[in-house]
Amino acid sequence: MSLSASDHNRPAYEVADIFHQYGDAYRASHKMTKKQHEVMWAIKHCRTDRLGYHIDQCNHCGYIEQAFNSCRDRHCPKCQGIARHKWVTARLQQILPVPYYHLKSASHDLRLYLSI
Repeated sequence: MSLSASDHNRPAYEVADIFHQYGDAYRASHKMTKKQHEVMWAIKHCRTDRLGYHIDQCNHCGYIEQAFNSCRDRHCPKCQGIARHKWVTARLQQILPVPYYHLKSASHDLRLYLSI
């Protein structure tokens, strides 16, 4: 079996795997909204034959590749992976070249100390 470039970056387990294995038991023991059921179904079946497929063909050599359709749900980690990567990259570009410190807000105590 040969692996494509995307297989090397694929995690060992995906959210869809968890839904496949534990989804029925979870739904049976937890109250969920209709939307939550829909999202769970979409993630579980994303990029599978349940959502159909499309065919891409190279304009130069004629190579044909079949790919399963995505669910396009905004909660789906597969569908939002590229958008998340772009967002994180853009935020990293905004970081100033200075040390950062996390300050916990203690506004009441701080105001007393500073006499504001």
